[in-house]
Parts: sequence; structure tokens; C-alpha cells
Amino acid sequence: GAPSDRTLLTDDVLHRQQQLAPISDVRVLGSHEGGSGAVVNVRYRIGGQSVSDAIELQRRGDTWALNQVAVDVELSAPANLPKPTVFGIAVPNDGELFVFPGMVQFGSADANFALAPLTAVFSDPDVPAMANPTPTLSGAGRAELIKVVSAAMARCARSRSLHPKGCPQHTSRPAARGLITGSMRWQAPHRYGELNITDITVDSR
Repeated sequence: GAPSDRTLLTDDVLHRQQQLAPISDVRVLGSHEGGSGAVVNVRYRIGGQSVSDAIELQRRGDTWALNQVAVDVELSAPANLPKPTVFGIAVPNDGELFVFPGMVQFGSADANFALAPLTAVFSDPDVPAMANPTPTLSGAGRAELIKVVSAAMARCARSRSLHPKGCPQHTSRPAARGLITGSMRWQAPHRYGELNITDITVDSR
């Protein structure tokens, strides 16, 4: 049937797909015809990726036409993704999108996030596809996180409390005997640019 959403089925998006990963080396391996239709087995490349497909065609008068033109792609758990985009275009809220066969580029309209994997290939218009990109921090997001952590640690370091509220440092009970609140001096760790933040779980909610 006809795609319910044609937002990504434009000449501009098709051009971007071809720039990202051109379709080349198309070879017809064989076909079977029956009734008003036919199935053509083909092999081709999308960028550097080899693809083998069985393409369904319909006879229309003296010509043949593709049974389906667009690939129906569903994003897994779209509500958990931070403003997901494809080629910079917003993904529908239900996470269902229709694209021409080829490579697509995922992203986020929130500058602090990216999606991984960044790209994916969808090739068969006759079979619905599932995509499962996950949110990651972008370069700007990592920089913002380091800024926030740095500010929080600087605040904690300014405290003179034995047990600063909301801070990771505290004096042990034996060491605290005889110490007076207000007499402590804390020092924040340095070299925030080398913080390992690769294991942080990103939750857009």
C-alpha cells in the first residue's frame, strides 16, 4: 500500500542518501514470473555494504513497476530517544518512518545528544524493518556534563562541613572525633577533561 507518511520520501532526502552511500554494482541474478507479478533476485552495493534482495514487481500494461517503493521502518522505543531525527528531519512520534532503500543517518535535534549507530541500511521495501538506535552524548553533551560535574565538585570543595550535603566526600567517624564543623578544608579533584563518562546511561526522560 501507499506509505502513510511521505516526509522522508523527497528528492532532497534521496539525494542525501546517495551522497552518504551511493547504490552501485547492480546485478540481476534471475527472476520468476507468474500471473501479474514477478520476483527479481538482485545483488548490489549500498556504499561499501553488499545487499542481496528479491524484489517484487507488478505488471502494469506493457511495463513493470515495483510493488513497494519505500521501506517501512519502525524505531524501537521512540519515546526514550531525545528528539530523534533522520537527516535532520524530525521522526514522527510513533517512531514509524518510510524511507527509500539505502542508507539513512540518525541524529537528535537536541545538541547534547547523538544516536548510535549513526547510520543504518534499509534495503527491502517488501519487508518491514526495525531500527534500535540508542542515545549517546554528543561532543557538546560531554562538554556540558564535565562543566556540570566540575561546578558540583567545586561547590563541594568550598564546604567546611565534616559531611557536606549532596557531596561525595566525608570524614570517617574515628577521624571526625575532635574535629569541629567549619574547620575542614576540602580540595576538588583536577583534570576534569579526562573524566571517563563512557559508561553513563543516557535517559532522555
